[in-house]
Amino acid sequence: MQFQLQKYSSVDSTNAVAHRMAEQGAEEGIVVVADRQTGGHGRMQRVWSSPVGGLWFSLILRPQIDPRYVAQITLLAGVAVAKTLRNLYQTDEIRIKWPNDLLLEDKKVTGILAEMQLTENQDVDYVIVGIGVNVDPPMDDMPEEVKAKAESLNRSLDKFYSCETVLDAILKEFSKTYQMWQQDGNEAVLSLWKEMNCTLGKRVTVLDEDREVFSGTAVALDAEGALLVQNEAGREASFNFGEISIQYGK
Repeated sequence: MQFQLQKYSSVDSTNAVAHRMAEQGAEEGIVVVADRQTGGHGRMQRVWSSPVGGLWFSLILRPQIDPRYVAQITLLAGVAVAKTLRNLYQTDEIRIKWPNDLLLEDKKVTGILAEMQLTENQDVDYVIVGIGVNVDPPMDDMPEEVKAKAESLNRSLDKFYSCETVLDAILKEFSKTYQMWQQDGNEAVLSLWKEMNCTLGKRVTVLDEDREVFSGTAVALDAEGALLVQNEAGREASFNFGEISIQYGK
C-alpha cells in the first residue's frame, strides 16, 4: 500500500478530518497526522487526551468486504501496532487488550478507533482507522485520571524515539498486515492477535453504558471479531465491541 501523508499542527480530530476527505473521494492510503488534537475521542465518544508529544493519525481504507467483518480491521491494526512497538522498544510486555487498546504494565499506551461508512446499497464505502500512540506526551501535565490509566512509551522504556520514526515503522507494518489480511483472511491475523493479547482467559464483566449485563471468562473471538464470554453456568454469549465495554477481574 502506498501512503500519502497529510500533516497538520492541530486539528479537532484526525478521524474527523479523514472522514471529510473520504467523503470528498480521497483514495485508500491517505494518512492524516496531527501534532495535537483538540477533540480527540475513543470508543463511545470517550475523550482521548492528545497533546504535542504523542502520535495522532488516521488512515483512509476502502476494503471490499462484507460490513460484518469490518471489526477485523481493528484487530489487524492492533497486531500491526503491537508488533511495531515491540520491535522498536525491544519488549514483549506490550499486550493487546480487546478490543482496541495496547497496554504496557496495565497502562494504556495506544488506542485504536475504526469507523465505517456505508454506501446507499449498504456496502462498505470506506473505513477510517484512528490510532493514538503515547510516544512521549507530557504525562506530568495530564489530568490525574489520565495519568492513572496511561503511560508514555519513551519514559517507561527509557527510549527516545520521535513520533515520525514510530509512524514510519507502524505504516510499514500496517501495510504488510493489511495485505496479509486481504490475501489470506482473518485467521493469520487472529493467530498473531492471540499471541499478543491479554484478554482471553481473563475474568471479565460486560458493560452496556455502565450497566452490567454479563460476567464470565473471555474464551474466544468469533469470525467477526466479537468476544465470546462464558459464565459459571457454562452459558456462552457473544459481544460486539461497538456496543459494549469490558472490565477485567470482576
